[in-house]
Amino acid sequence: MPQGDYLGMTLTVLDLDNENKAYFQHCADHDFRLQRCTDPECDLIRYPPGTACPWCSERDFEWVPVDARGTVHSYGEVHHAIQPAFRERAPYMI
Repeated sequence: MPQGDYLGMTLTVLDLDNENKAYFQHCADHDFRLQRCTDPECDLIRYPPGTACPWCSERDFEWVPVDARGTVHSYGEVHHAIQPAFRERAPYMI
């Protein structure tokens, strides 16, 4: 399984989790990208990464660069971290 460092913590990405693997590789390269649906009638950018567009179900997408600044419209609080490196920090906001 691929591993990488994030804020001094070792993160593990499952081999089957290709979308997150690509997302974290872009982040490691200091290149913030998100998935954009390639259906011209949809064309929406999505997060978190997934295998299909949650709005139109299109499976094709492209990784597009996005500005790393924006407005927070919602947030979540993680109580049970999946990544072992984050478990000691729970609960935490995302």
